[in-house]
Amino acid sequence: MKIVYVIPKLKKTGVVNVMLNMISKLSDQDIMDIFVVVLDASYMDSELIKYLEDKDVAIYRVNNGSYYKLGTVNKLQSIIDNIKPNVVHSHSLVADFFCRNLKRSETQLVSTVHTDAENEFLASYIKPVANLLVRLQIVSLKKFDRVFAVSNAVASYLNKYDVPSTVIWNGVSDVKVNAVNLIGGKMKCVIAANLTGNKNLEPLLDFFAVKPEYDFYLLGDGPLKDKFTAEYPQNNIHFLGRVSNVREYLAACDIYVSASVSEGLSMSTIEAMSQNTALVLSDIPGHRDLRQEDTAYIQFFNLNNVSNTIQSAINKIEANNIEYCDTRLTYLKYFTDKVMATAYLDEYNAERGEMDVKV
Repeated sequence: MKIVYVIPKLKKTGVVNVMLNMISKLSDQDIMDIFVVVLDASYMDSELIKYLEDKDVAIYRVNNGSYYKLGTVNKLQSIIDNIKPNVVHSHSLVADFFCRNLKRSETQLVSTVHTDAENEFLASYIKPVANLLVRLQIVSLKKFDRVFAVSNAVASYLNKYDVPSTVIWNGVSDVKVNAVNLIGGKMKCVIAANLTGNKNLEPLLDFFAVKPEYDFYLLGDGPLKDKFTAEYPQNNIHFLGRVSNVREYLAACDIYVSASVSEGLSMSTIEAMSQNTALVLSDIPGHRDLRQEDTAYIQFFNLNNVSNTIQSAINKIEANNIEYCDTRLTYLKYFTDKVMATAYLDEYNAERGEMDVKV
């Protein structure tokens, strides 16, 4: 089987990480040839290039600059004609736009939708632009053979626009790490996120600023870092910037927190589960999929009353003794890269009428 993954850029983003986690398992199949097509190759992450090359994944570059250049569609078509894949799998609105009119005979054209774009775009653009982008996404997706959603929240968004989808949850690799040594005996809370308005970090910072009994670690960079650093000088709030060993910090902390207003299915939250870290999350559809088992160690709070409800959520976790946290069990059952890759392979094979192949 030949599979082509189409992405806008080869850089470390949530969308690309999902694709890489799929490839990490599917590339082990002797019957599988995998190709990655990058629409804009003006910047290519050297670490990711090496990773793909080590997996014997061929990389095709459509443009050395913006994908909005004339001829992008024809160049992409030429690459697809040359490879003759069984499946073209698009990731992101940009990739969907350029893949939607590919000429193909027996090639399946599928897409994975990673976010509730309606909420995501409204948080980033003025309403007319956001509505235009949503319309563009929906029109594009209706030309695909299959659409996958990373969560029930994303599936509900697509259903509203009459785009049927199959839910396959994101998965991350199971990596054993040594926790970093964080000094102090306080309960340690953490979030890994870009410091932007989309992540709704202010309510968390406001909460922890008056809670010296907790340490709060923020892993990530972004345009709001300087502003937050100036406005929240408290000794228990730690802006660590972008770190290369995120999971080591997740393993060292007791609770992963998020006040996001909208999520597809957060990769960093799943990584926290892989390290058996408890979760305190805003009660939004994109977070609820993570609570697949009845556990006291995944709690939700109300965004309309953050201060009181986040404290209540933390109290419930503390009352059940953090040492008995069991979020890793949920991760192993539902959210590993192997579980995800197996689900996608089953769907690829089902379309071709073939027997399931084990990952």
